Amino acid sequence: MNGVVDFNEWGKDYGYQAKIAYPLQSNNLTSMYWLGTSANAAAFGKAWDAWRDAQGDADSVAAKLQARFSACTENLGRRGYDVY
Repeated sequence: MNGVVDFNEWGKDYGYQAKIAYPLQSNNLTSMYWLGTSANAAAFGKAWDAWRDAQGDADSVAAKLQARFSACTENLGRRGYDVY
């Protein structure tokens, strides 16, 4: 299954949605970017808390998704932006 679709299925209860951005012009054309959006910082915080807390339960949807993502990715950096 598509990881973004599966993640967004989990995220809909928290008002969080993700998309993958592939660079068309960049000094790094090999990296893709996971872009997540939420209505505001409070909504993001609730989603992040739920995601993080669920990692302790290997049978949770979030933990299973994280295991899938970890098996095929390399996290090179993390950034947060406020868009308005």
